[in-house]
Amino acid sequence: MTNTERKLDESKYFFNRLNIDDPYFDYNLSAFLNAARSITWVMRNEFSEQSGWEKWFKEYYLSEQAYKLLKEINDLRIETTKRAGVKTDFFFLQTDLFVDEKYFPELQKFKDMEDGEYILSIKPLSEEPKQLEEGTIRFVGEINREEKPYDGARERLKNTCEEYLSLMTSLVQTCINKFVK
Repeated sequence: MTNTERKLDESKYFFNRLNIDDPYFDYNLSAFLNAARSITWVMRNEFSEQSGWEKWFKEYYLSEQAYKLLKEINDLRIETTKRAGVKTDFFFLQTDLFVDEKYFPELQKFKDMEDGEYILSIKPLSEEPKQLEEGTIRFVGEINREEKPYDGARERLKNTCEEYLSLMTSLVQTCINKFVK
């Protein structure tokens, strides 16, 4: 297995963890973007000394749509590595959640929060939290957005990542077939 194929496998690994219902979606997206975007860098490092590779790489046909996809993925990678990161949503799954009292003020910030774009409210499903140990309570609750400014963002991002992964898979396979004996 070449280093380029290994980087492609790393990208596939993180892509397979992009579950739109996972609270850690953004973290897996970040890992995918970094791995996937570095495929061509690894390829250049690995193959640039081989006769004809640089010319082949520069002339490799990419459609206008593929160039737009490359730019979009690169912009996302820059956002996730050099700026605030890609943030698709904030929610708690409907589940049991343990919260130490010291975090109540932080959690309270989300209750009935308005920032001009949406309202976030916490609706407890259990009226009486059960005391577990001093300073900690257990409650079951959910956070619902009344308006979802990022509605569908995760699915769109996952589809974009899938397109990019397909493009990189084709590029890597072509490179390997041409330059690995």
